[in-house]
Amino acid sequence: DPSTFVWMDETGINSHTVQRTHGWQVKGIACTQKQPWTIGDKYSALPALTIDGILAVDLFEGAVT
Repeated sequence: DPSTFVWMDETGINSHTVQRTHGWQVKGIACTQKQPWTIGDKYSALPALTIDGILAVDLFEGAVT
């Protein structure tokens, strides 16, 4: 019975997101791709999910794997 299952899946949260202003590329070709880079405090959210929705959420300082 699927209604008895609880799934957990962590996600990372960061207090600051910035864009890099420099990067690497083959000589003679402009480096134009922007890649997000995060700095600052790191948090993890760990929700408990059921087929009916979110059952509970815990927040942790740092990474959770």
